[in-house]
Amino acid sequence: MAGVAFTGLASGLDTDSIIQSLLAVDGISKTRLQTSQQAATARQQAINDVESRMKTLRTAAQDLGSSLLWTQMLTAQMEAEGQRTAALGRALLELHGWLTATRGLGPEEAYVVMSVAAELRMSEIVDAPNALVSAALPLDVFED
Repeated sequence: MAGVAFTGLASGLDTDSIIQSLLAVDGISKTRLQTSQQAATARQQAINDVESRMKTLRTAAQDLGSSLLWTQMLTAQMEAEGQRTAALGRALLELHGWLTATRGLGPEEAYVVMSVAAELRMSEIVDAPNALVSAALPLDVFED
């Protein structure tokens, strides 16, 4: 019997299906490894994104503490406030001029009437920082 050899076919074993099963098991391992690698890459990207956002937040926090930022903001606010104050002053001067010219009041009398009865209104601030201010005076404060 030294010259007789049994192959898979003669032994009744299905060597082809055994080989295919072994290759499938190897393929599962490769798929698991690829999935694990993709998950690790996604985690690393998420960590990098968080780190980038933290750096942005840190920079923003430092900027909030910067006196230059506050100086710029205060300067802009003061300029806008100054323009509104100037508009208020112009409205009061116009009303004062109208009172002295059309009602015959003296300068001091006009100021007294304005301080008691005048109403100032911010009529329009859409075109910031330019504001439209109105000075209104009810005519029923006069006896005529």
